[in-house]
This record gives sequence, C-alpha cells and structure tokens, in this order.
Amino acid sequence: MWGKTNEPKPPLSSPEPPAAPPPAAFERPAPAPPTQPLAVKTVLSRGVALKGELSGREDVFIDGEFEGSIRVTGACVTVGANGRVTAEVEADEIVVEGRIDGSLRARQRMAIRRSAHLTGDIETPRLAIEEGAVLHGHVEMTQPGAARFSRAAEVPRAQKEGSQPLPVAASEAAR
Repeated sequence: MWGKTNEPKPPLSSPEPPAAPPPAAFERPAPAPPTQPLAVKTVLSRGVALKGELSGREDVFIDGEFEGSIRVTGACVTVGANGRVTAEVEADEIVVEGRIDGSLRARQRMAIRRSAHLTGDIETPRLAIEEGAVLHGHVEMTQPGAARFSRAAEVPRAQKEGSQPLPVAASEAAR
C-alpha cells in the first residue's frame, strides 16, 4: 500500500488507441445543425387571469382564466382541466378539459374530455365527447375547413331559424 506508485499498469490485452484529450473548460462544442424549429406553445398557466383578444398561429394552452376572444390559425387551442374560459374560440383544433362559456368553432376537429363543462354553441366537422362531459348548447356539424366563422355580435343561427337550441349533456346521451 505505501510502496506502490501511481504509474499506469501495462494493458493485459492488445493496446487500444489513446482517447482524445477532453476539450478545455472554456471551449464549447460545435452546435448541432438545425433540424426543425422547436414547437412553440403559448401557455396561460394556472393562477393567471387575462382579458382581451388572443390571436396567432401557434398552439395555445389555457390552464388559467381567460375572457375575450381567441382566434388561432393552423394550430390547436387546449383548455386544461383548471382552465376557465369565457370567450368565442376559433381554431383548427379545440380540446376542452376545463370550463368554457362561449361559442366554439373548429375547422378540423374538437374533443370534449370527461372533465369538461361547456356552455355554448359548437361548429365543427368532427366531434368527440367523452362520457362524463357536460355540454349545453347547439352543435352544428360541417365539412372539414368549411366552418363559417362569425362575429360575436351576430345573432346565433338557431335564433335566425326560429328554433331553440337544446341543451345536451354527454353523460345523458350515453345512456
């Protein structure tokens, strides 16, 4: 133990080429070539409240409170389980897990999860409602990409035609 030196011992098998010396501490490795841009997502987190107009071309995730209007092109709007939205929402895709009061218009598809509570009119070509979700309003199925996006000041279509929208609860429809 005391008489040993710290000299390297000869290898037992064939010699391996020496490893490259580690880079100096201040040198940075060369950046990797860009592949695809990172996906950008706008997040309104729990505990945050916002009023106004939200528009853009990236995904939006709302887990806080939002009041106003949301218009997203080529992306998805998701209302998280803690989200509380009072707005007119227009997007290619809409996913509802929380509470929404307002009209929803999706160009491609809409999903209403079991934890959702939605009060308002829906216009979409594809709709999925999980058992346990609550939906009160009018549903209009359209052709993909053909949703007629209207302004909040317009009279709802059901009132124009003289009919009354029927409340629909997904939990009752599953029976």
